[in-house]
Amino acid sequence: MMKHVNMEIIIHHKKKKDIFVQIFGILKNSTSQINAILESERLHIQGMDKSHICLFDVVLDKSWFDSYIVDNTNEKNELSIDSSIFYSILNTKSDDQQLIIKQKEETLEIEFLNKPDTTKNEYNKTFHIPILEYDYEELGVPEMEYDVEFSLPSKKIIEALSQLGNFGESIHIVCCENTIELETNSDSGKMCVSIQSEDANSYAIVENEKIDLTFSLGHLNRLCMTSKLTDEIEMNLSDNSPMKINYSLGENSHLTFHIAPKINDF
Repeated sequence: MMKHVNMEIIIHHKKKKDIFVQIFGILKNSTSQINAILESERLHIQGMDKSHICLFDVVLDKSWFDSYIVDNTNEKNELSIDSSIFYSILNTKSDDQQLIIKQKEETLEIEFLNKPDTTKNEYNKTFHIPILEYDYEELGVPEMEYDVEFSLPSKKIIEALSQLGNFGESIHIVCCENTIELETNSDSGKMCVSIQSEDANSYAIVENEKIDLTFSLGHLNRLCMTSKLTDEIEMNLSDNSPMKINYSLGENSHLTFHIAPKINDF
């Protein structure tokens, strides 16, 4: 039986609205159905892409929103919606309008309303979409110590990965004491990007360690990498483990991806 939740979320701030829309733009590339857990103190979204290579995990703390009200009569309240339809609705936003999301019976109501203290240059809009049956079992992601952790300016690393995508489908990442090497090759050519540790926003590696892993470049570019969320991207790697890519959104909130490595084909 579908659970009904008394829920209302409001976002006024332009940057927060942009981030919220961008999150669901990324998620629609990963999954056709968004499965959310509405807790009294946070919104939690988790799932895997269709190929089961990438796990995404979103936490938006109550404090991240201008208003976040969930009447928790159950320990967990679950909500599922179509990811493409929801993103299409969010994409109709206006900078001067507030975003209001409510659950009403078996539908989700999304409103874009003019703020009381602004010139009404836009028409108010209201959308209703059906709530789907929840069919996802939440996965526990264990905390772990990584052999190498670094953060890079998002615009620079995304530009580099986009360029690497012109020369291959896989990315070879090698981390040593002082450098991060990103390499790809195919019949059309080869490209290598060398990043010195002092050019990273932060860089830490286990002493005398060398990390040598290969990942799907298509998954990184399509599902994970964007400069519209934060100014820097945090990346964590260990041998024989998924790579963790984290966007820290402030106020105890984040968007995190875990990408399974490929069998080394270099």
